[in-house]
Amino acid sequence: MLREACRECTEWNRRRAQPLRISVNVSPLQLEHTDLVGLVKDTLRESGLPPDLLELEVTEGALMHNAEHAAKVLARLRARACGSPSTTSARAIRVSAI
Repeated sequence: MLREACRECTEWNRRRAQPLRISVNVSPLQLEHTDLVGLVKDTLRESGLPPDLLELEVTEGALMHNAEHAAKVLARLRARACGSPSTTSARAIRVSAI
């Protein structure tokens, strides 16, 4: 789902003057059992979507299931999703709790 959404958004943005931002839901399983940081990083690189145009939405339930792990994953996403530990917040992925 994430890969397809990022590819589609990149295609749409090639035809627009003002870029669109895309929001993608992150499931509790993705948050806990996958290399979400690696998946997001690879997907952004492959699709060419700028990180500041991607917003990941995480349910409150997913955050509370394993709060410590979720906090670590989300911190890594915010800091490293662009592929560099020095990524500024203006270029970082947005993460929202829904």
